[in-house]
Amino acid sequence: MRQSKSKTICKRANILPMTLMMLIHTVNMAGAQEAVSKINSLSELFMNILSAMGVMILGYGIFNLAAFGLNSHDPSQMTQGIKSVVAGLLVIMAPQIVNFLK
Repeated sequence: MRQSKSKTICKRANILPMTLMMLIHTVNMAGAQEAVSKINSLSELFMNILSAMGVMILGYGIFNLAAFGLNSHDPSQMTQGIKSVVAGLLVIMAPQIVNFLK
């Protein structure tokens, strides 16, 4: 009778740590999901800011091309305007490129 009592105590002693480990793992998973969602929202915010900056660069490039590049006899002004337009388009498309590469 004494052996059976010690076996039940031993079984109970094994169940308690396993239960605690499962509980801790579940809590960590819930915290991880929350952290991942915050990181995803921060990433989305960064991509939106990047696209907005691309629109500004594109606008500046179009202005630069129209105001200085087409009216100037210096071909470097036109080249600079075209470079700004292309850079603006690339920055606008950066979030889509990143999503495509994922």
